[in-house]
Amino acid sequence: MRVVTTGEVARDPAHAEAVLVVKELTVEYGEGVGAVVAVKDVNMTIGRGEKRGVVGESGSGKTSLARAIPGLLGRSGRVVGGSIVVASTDLRALSERASAQVRRTAVSVVFQDPLNALDPVRSIYSQVAEAIRLRRPGGRHLRRPRMRSAIGALLEECEIADVARVMKQYPHELSGGMRQRVAIGMAIAGDATLIIADEPTTALDVVTQSEILHMLDRVVSQRSAALLFITHNLAVVSEFCDTVSVMYGGRIVEEGSCRDVVRQPVHPYSRGLIGAIPTIAGGRRELVGIPGDPPSLSDLERGCRFEPRCYLGHGVQVCCAQVPGLDDVPAMGSSRSVRCHLIDRSSGGGLGPAAA
Repeated sequence: MRVVTTGEVARDPAHAEAVLVVKELTVEYGEGVGAVVAVKDVNMTIGRGEKRGVVGESGSGKTSLARAIPGLLGRSGRVVGGSIVVASTDLRALSERASAQVRRTAVSVVFQDPLNALDPVRSIYSQVAEAIRLRRPGGRHLRRPRMRSAIGALLEECEIADVARVMKQYPHELSGGMRQRVAIGMAIAGDATLIIADEPTTALDVVTQSEILHMLDRVVSQRSAALLFITHNLAVVSEFCDTVSVMYGGRIVEEGSCRDVVRQPVHPYSRGLIGAIPTIAGGRRELVGIPGDPPSLSDLERGCRFEPRCYLGHGVQVCCAQVPGLDDVPAMGSSRSVRCHLIDRSSGGGLGPAAA
């Protein structure tokens, strides 16, 4: 791999219109026999203005995927394969210093708990000002009057009223929704083309959750950015995102438009997730859970990771012995891809001979 020094940019003309292109990304934690493969051979492309949801149970690899892109895996985690291209720049072809600079300006992250993400002993003014200095061109040279004006504009964009009062306050003096608005303001302080939101509404009440999602939608649209939205909540994804990738055992098992995947899930795991969502429409319906537990990611992958929990393929030889590929389902449209041996591509997502 060629190392690009600071000042150089590794451009990929084939992906000039895409904000994020991930190819064959593999992420590991630990070393040797105790190594855990949290993300395996993930491919993903997100364009400007697109809101991509990534869903799955805890341990599915969605957060590791989200943290690998901005380089936040921590000491024990590392990217061991694949490429990450953000705004036509191949981050893995850059030196560590140059990669950090691109990530700081082109990628922003909104975390689940803003109380932990914000510094409890610094005012909102101080923290947003630091984000502007780091992310915005010329931000380091803004004097206090112009900095105050820039902070006020950011907070207003995030639908915060009485910005003069909020600037003086500390995180513990704000509600959860207000803290998340501040965190989003810090994330969009520069000209980031990719916003990664990792469970940003989980700790919020339903009304505040809706307000935050509406605001994120507007921010992404107005800035022509791309949003990678990590969540375990398929109901939220179905209402908010344009496309969705369903992850299980570190791999994407199904992806396509949210409308299609939620209305007509194909992979048995996707069907299980949809079946576990309560609904007030269509009368009374029994919720169906997914039996068993998620796989151990430290075990050698011999076949389909979902096979032990699958009501279709449990015990089927090909499912036990061979890892299925993520293939298009032509009869359902070119935007739908599924990783399953038992799906008959010619019948629009019906069962193939192995499952009959």
